[in-house]
Amino acid sequence: MQRSSLILALSLVLSACVSAPVVLDGSNKVRFQTYTPSKHEYEFVGEISCSRGGDYRKHETNVEYCRTELKNKAYKLGANIIVLNTVTGGCPNCVIMYGNAFKSK
Repeated sequence: MQRSSLILALSLVLSACVSAPVVLDGSNKVRFQTYTPSKHEYEFVGEISCSRGGDYRKHETNVEYCRTELKNKAYKLGANIIVLNTVTGGCPNCVIMYGNAFKSK
């Protein structure tokens, strides 16, 4: 019985480490803003989204993880600005974010 408890505890610890998003080099240059940038200076490159929650983490932690994931996705598209369209959640710690990614012309 002790061995089963130890394996379960170890599995939970390892799953916590695996599910945290890795910050990609260069994604720190991507920024969030509240308004759509000028069409003369930026071009739309895609919609991005993230969904986190239904786990043991705090809501704030899932928000942080989603922001990191969105920055990584935007960076992969060559974007440097994210305009969030929607931030929702269903469960107490659930976070769903949708946004548009833009890059400088």
